[in-house]
Amino acid sequence: MPTRTLRILLVSIAVLFLNFAALAQVPDPVTATEAPVPGAGHHYIGIGAETVNPADGSLSFDLPFEPAAGRQLSFTFGIRFSGTEQFYLSNLIPPASGPHLAWTPNWYPAGQAPWQVGAWSYDLPILTGLGSVYQEQYIPDYGSCPPCNYKQNLCYGSDQYVFRGLDAKQESLPIATMRTGPDNNTDICPHVDKVSPGDNTHGILATIQGNGLEPPVAVVDASGTTYQFPGGSDYGPPTNAPLAFGFLASSITDRNGNKITLDANGKGYKDSTGRDAVTWTGIGHSGDQITVAGLGGNATIQWTTTRVTYPETGQNVGGSGTCDLLSQGPTGSLSVISEIDLPNGQNYRFLYDGTYGKVSKIYFPGGGYVRYLWGLNHLAKTTHVAWSVPPLGGNPPSYLDCYFAFDVPAITDRYVSYDGSSEVLHQHFQYSTNSSGSPWKQTTVTTTDLLTGQSSQTVYGYDPGLPDRPVFVQGGYINMIPVETSVVYKNGAGSTTYKTVNKTWKSPHALL
Repeated sequence: MPTRTLRILLVSIAVLFLNFAALAQVPDPVTATEAPVPGAGHHYIGIGAETVNPADGSLSFDLPFEPAAGRQLSFTFGIRFSGTEQFYLSNLIPPASGPHLAWTPNWYPAGQAPWQVGAWSYDLPILTGLGSVYQEQYIPDYGSCPPCNYKQNLCYGSDQYVFRGLDAKQESLPIATMRTGPDNNTDICPHVDKVSPGDNTHGILATIQGNGLEPPVAVVDASGTTYQFPGGSDYGPPTNAPLAFGFLASSITDRNGNKITLDANGKGYKDSTGRDAVTWTGIGHSGDQITVAGLGGNATIQWTTTRVTYPETGQNVGGSGTCDLLSQGPTGSLSVISEIDLPNGQNYRFLYDGTYGKVSKIYFPGGGYVRYLWGLNHLAKTTHVAWSVPPLGGNPPSYLDCYFAFDVPAITDRYVSYDGSSEVLHQHFQYSTNSSGSPWKQTTVTTTDLLTGQSSQTVYGYDPGLPDRPVFVQGGYINMIPVETSVVYKNGAGSTTYKTVNKTWKSPHALL
């Protein structure tokens, strides 16, 4: 079995040596690629656009809008809620004893990214990455020793790229840039020469086409379609590292030369016939308009805010330093979608949990709804942070790190109503994590038919699946994705098993 270090799930896999720098908005590739993938062989629970993942108790909502077909190459679009991508752990400026971890909303406030606000986003072809300080060294001036004067040198660049194509799947990409500074001394990054390229189990080829921390990138998917991403700033070492960045594809070209292009204002795509496939007025503001070719009218998005508190706790599980999790996040409210008005006059409406900021109820156009109760999946995930203590008084620097396990919000109960008045189904979720044995994670779902009173149990057992490894992961410490090894169906009391399904995985999203 894998060691405990390789069996615990991370939120941030960047191993960063920081001179008391603040981390912010880490787009974790494993969290992103852990989003539900229909048809991959995983067991999900849901109705239509709503999906609950028993592996972690997360909720996703995907509402597709299909533009009229183009010439061989057609655009796809949708509106998406991904609860696992709503927050990331960041660490504030740490004292010598270690960093204070805190929750940070993703791409917040509204308007920071042209496709995403918190957990809500438009399904568009995007590329995100992370500008990070990979390693810090203090080089002694031997002419002054003793006592020694030390000069800081940094190894920094971009890594942890995530790509989303026209199929709406999110995949990590094994590409990275590396720079040195302030003296461009390449000898300060000895580990870079020893790290092999990142993994690639999905057949997607990515090529960096320039210099800087946000270089242009070309991505070729498994069908041979090429996505061109323009790149951005060439700044120096991130002072508040790591620093997230992202871009919409400027063009998409298939093997036959058919092309989809981004509008000059960055709020729409023209398909291979030259027609506007989709345009949008913005994201994060009530009255946002979405125009989709062939839809027969605009969709309108209404936004509101929801309260959120941070009751999650955690504990140190290893490392030479100490971390702690602050009891509050940076804001008491989040921008969220309250309603999606469709061109046919129907709508989806959303209510939210006031503790975790998650969707608590979805009203469907037909009049039914699904509602959720939320709780904590205790110590279900872990992060790793490393930092430096600069030299003082001629003493050499010291390096500290911590492994920190923490709670994550998870659905505890799910109720279904088909007519909008009476509930006919209740599902209760129980979670456990075992860092030293198999199954690594286990979820028991008890389903009760509220009309007949009959119930049944489904027990999902998960072991860790190895995701694609970024280029600059150090020390073998990497996130793991839970993959089902067994699904056991039992009677209501759980005493009798009437069916067992066993699974073996080639990769987290491909069965053997």
